[in-house]
Amino acid sequence: MKKLMIVLFILISLVSCNNNTTTFNEKIIDGKVIIDEIEYTINEIISETYKYDKKGNIISMERVSGSKSDYIMESIYENELLMRANLYMNNTLTSYWLYSYENEKLVRSEYHAGEIIQYTDIAYSGDIKETRTTDSNFGLINVLIDVFDASGKMITRERHNVGSSNYIGKEKKEVISETVNINSSEVNDQEEGTLSLKLDEITMMGPSLKEFYYNGNLLSRTQTIQNDKIVSKVNYEYNNIGDEIVSYRLDYGGGIVTLIVSLYEYEYNIKNQIKKKTEYRIYNEIDENDIRRFE
Repeated sequence: MKKLMIVLFILISLVSCNNNTTTFNEKIIDGKVIIDEIEYTINEIISETYKYDKKGNIISMERVSGSKSDYIMESIYENELLMRANLYMNNTLTSYWLYSYENEKLVRSEYHAGEIIQYTDIAYSGDIKETRTTDSNFGLINVLIDVFDASGKMITRERHNVGSSNYIGKEKKEVISETVNINSSEVNDQEEGTLSLKLDEITMMGPSLKEFYYNGNLLSRTQTIQNDKIVSKVNYEYNNIGDEIVSYRLDYGGGIVTLIVSLYEYEYNIKNQIKKKTEYRIYNEIDENDIRRFE
């Protein structure tokens, strides 16, 4: 009897903690939300529903926009490692991903969607991770270079968009768009155990650098820089469990500032795993004077 009471007390405590999960301060009423005393219309409502196996791995996620199911993602594991993910739309398998590991580190993923096949290779060297995505028809299309600090937190991400099917012809050298000039060469540095890439010119947007800033273990803000100018910055807020509840993003371009805000609500099971996540998304032009100031 005493053991039963202890178990019941633990369950009640877990449910109680779950019910006291903190959330965002903004109030949502009739499809609108007030952010910093300004009323905005909610442009999208997106929900994700999760199911788990006995070991706590996500085995399926269904994404719904409004009242319409967008897709269901099914995950398959071997020895606790994700080996395959299947994407279903209207009960039909439309694409899938395959994953490969070395020493339990992800080194390759393959994306298959009909005749489209893309390979993403990941190489590690000290505090640097280099990710290269290659299309089976058009060759190398982008490179990510991520740098981590001593605790394993990502602090910078450099993105190079090398090309895409919209820009490059069948011979990979014919430039279709006059505003794009691509001249790149690849170098495999096997001795150093990492891949390196020399990019002389990239796409019309140029390369970008994304910086990551943390408060404790949680990402607090990011900013993206192109041509020595900040083109985007995002601030994040979290609930007392550590899940993101606010993403406040500003995009700069064309002489205007665009505000993109996501507000997240959660339903948890007794293990504090997410059962359902609902995103309320707002995007609107904003005046400089109305931008939220973060400490």
